[in-house]
Amino acid sequence: MPILSSDRLDPPASNDAILDAFLSYLIEAGIEPYAHQESAILELYAGHNVILNTPTGSGKSLVAMAVQFLLLFLRHGRRFLRWGEEVGEAGGANGGERQ
Repeated sequence: MPILSSDRLDPPASNDAILDAFLSYLIEAGIEPYAHQESAILELYAGHNVILNTPTGSGKSLVAMAVQFLLLFLRHGRRFLRWGEEVGEAGGANGGERQ
């Protein structure tokens, strides 16, 4: 399975570019979103609030993953935080220093 990584984008990236990177990941992974997933993802990337009321096992996690990818990239650019790291005052992990 391909890796969903911020390496797919060069900052600064627009919501549309981030969406394209996420959708490319889905295609590479062989995942075809259901209509309600696609609708929710498009609305979230457009900056709208969404209530996704759908049964268990129908794909809410994929929608959550899509918005997490968007928010992580917008907040931290090409560098995702690793588990346990904290955001420093300069806006990046460990005060903006790269490891």
